[in-house]
Amino acid sequence: MSASHVPMPRRLRNALVSGLLLCAALARADAGMSIRSGHAGHWFAADRSGEGWVLELRDAGNAWMYWFTYDETGGQRWLTAAGQVVDDGEGGQRIEFPQLVVTHGARFGAAFDPEDVVREAVGSASLRFDGCDSGEFSYNAFNQSQTFAVQRLARVMGTRCETPHGVAGREAAAFAGESGSWFDPAHNGEGYALHWSTPEQAIVTWYSYDDQGRQYWMLGTGHRDGDGRILFSDVHATRGARFGTAFDPAHVERFAWGELTFQLQCGSGAVRYESVLPAFGEGILDLQRLTSLHEVGCPWQRPTLADLYDIDVQALPTTIDGASGERVYAFDALVDGHGTLWTDSSSIGFGLPLRLEAGEPHWRTAGELQMESLHFNRLMLAEDDTVYGSGRLPGDADSLLPVHFVDNAWRPLDMSLPDGAYMTGISASGAHRVGMVSTAGALRQPWQWAADTGLDWLRGSDAGDPSTPPLLVPLWTNEVGSLVVGTVGGLPPTAPIDAYRTFFWRDDDTPRMLTDDDWWLLAPRACARDCGLVFGSAAGRGDPESPAGGELRREPWVWDSASGETRYLGRLGPVEHPPAFRIAAVATDGSVVAGSYGSFATFSGDGGGPASDRRTLDGYVWTPLTGLVSIGDILDPAGAAPSQWEVLDVAGMSRDGLRLVLTNGRGAGPDFPRRLALLVLSPRHWL
Repeated sequence: MSASHVPMPRRLRNALVSGLLLCAALARADAGMSIRSGHAGHWFAADRSGEGWVLELRDAGNAWMYWFTYDETGGQRWLTAAGQVVDDGEGGQRIEFPQLVVTHGARFGAAFDPEDVVREAVGSASLRFDGCDSGEFSYNAFNQSQTFAVQRLARVMGTRCETPHGVAGREAAAFAGESGSWFDPAHNGEGYALHWSTPEQAIVTWYSYDDQGRQYWMLGTGHRDGDGRILFSDVHATRGARFGTAFDPAHVERFAWGELTFQLQCGSGAVRYESVLPAFGEGILDLQRLTSLHEVGCPWQRPTLADLYDIDVQALPTTIDGASGERVYAFDALVDGHGTLWTDSSSIGFGLPLRLEAGEPHWRTAGELQMESLHFNRLMLAEDDTVYGSGRLPGDADSLLPVHFVDNAWRPLDMSLPDGAYMTGISASGAHRVGMVSTAGALRQPWQWAADTGLDWLRGSDAGDPSTPPLLVPLWTNEVGSLVVGTVGGLPPTAPIDAYRTFFWRDDDTPRMLTDDDWWLLAPRACARDCGLVFGSAAGRGDPESPAGGELRREPWVWDSASGETRYLGRLGPVEHPPAFRIAAVATDGSVVAGSYGSFATFSGDGGGPASDRRTLDGYVWTPLTGLVSIGDILDPAGAAPSQWEVLDVAGMSRDGLRLVLTNGRGAGPDFPRRLALLVLSPRHWL
């Protein structure tokens, strides 16, 4: 046995083979959906733990399935079937398997003879899905018919189901294309289904025989070592359950079988096996690929944004109705679910937000205010499209108040807040809110508020106390207020980006500074998935005792607040002098990130600098499947920046990540040619 023993993860092991009993079966699938590459993977029925199905989508219309189960005496049985995708007549598709095939006769190992394999058609089956993680399996075989609600056990890395561009946290590795079925031509009649579920985990099932010619299957989870080998050091087999209606998960007995080591290239490879059971022994088999998976080529290459979407750029007006000669700043924009755009109007002097309805020729001031005009400092958009903000009454430094836009007017929020309170962030629904209290000559105090609990003070800091960081500003919160994320406030505009460090409050505890595993200090920019994911655009080198120091890592990152894991999203531009990144917006589910990268130092003035300086800024989009993509390259595949977009920046994005507001920047000089546009992504071949 290998010295590097990696046990099978408990959830997968139990659900696959050994008595994970859920309280009730899933509800029967009602509404069908189209079959997508992401439906490939491992599936099981909640009340039948110990058997399951492996599904491969070979292309848009053809599938291959393995069913690992048991016979009528408690021995192992496995069935294979080729399937076709057909319309199911209920608004979706299903996979029909007209012929379930069972085999017997061959002997394991050196005694294997392909001529001994007997194949027998024993029935038919079908599989349909009502979502990406649930569906329904039906079969007619061995004089039995059943229908099961099934749920996903593991997916296949590089496939896609929920969105065309993937899901945050499911990034694919370059070896994703190793997934598929493999066999030794000299052992035709047995083989392996090997699938990478994540970059850290592969799942293998070996469909073979025992030394008496009876079907036998083994399964395990593995990982990749530093030499590129795939190690499965915890391979198991089972026995005891019965087929069909007699199946009882309590009868499944799981026991150790041994280990497997794969060395694969795209079309060929080898596997070494070593069993702890004397009847199987050890050996090496030469492998060839039998099947590949839809949309997971080998070698795997990232799709381009143009592979996934039709891309359209629509010019937007830059003028303001009734404001002669004024043009929209629109550096920070919101896009609601109706296509209405929002931005602040600080460039025209009276501080009210602006909105642009779809198809309108001008921006307009956003409704009437039931009080004096406010100078807004931040607009926030809830999932019901309500816009929130906070501001200061002109001439009164202490009059701060939160408002929301209701019935075409800005109205104060009834929150019973003390004087000087203003709002800096909201939860996705807007029901939970965070902010600060600031009065003349006083330090700012962070707070959180919810309708059922009212105002609660977050543990803040005292600028005179060197043991805690000063002036913490909460910016995002989840729906229950158990996690609040913020940053350091009161920094001058010239402060380096890594000075804006991330802090978070968990369950109203003392605020903690967020670092990665190497003590890089992370600068926050956005929150997604109910603050389950926090995104930022740079990291500074430091340590907990001296957080201000040193080196700057110019790379966007994401922090998973549940696992505590931090991942970096990559870089664009030269490796020797990587550009700085700014995150402008993140999709609600965290699967699309957009912003700009380049030399911000040459772009922070009045726009009067030379065009060569302004041209150093470009927009970008990141998705789990495409990685970082330059918007300039999308708009001009030849690689030369279009003249009308000498500077390209992202001002905002819709919650689904499919509409991006583009601007040519912050320049404010009288001759600066302001431009705004809407970049629209329309999914291709996505039903």
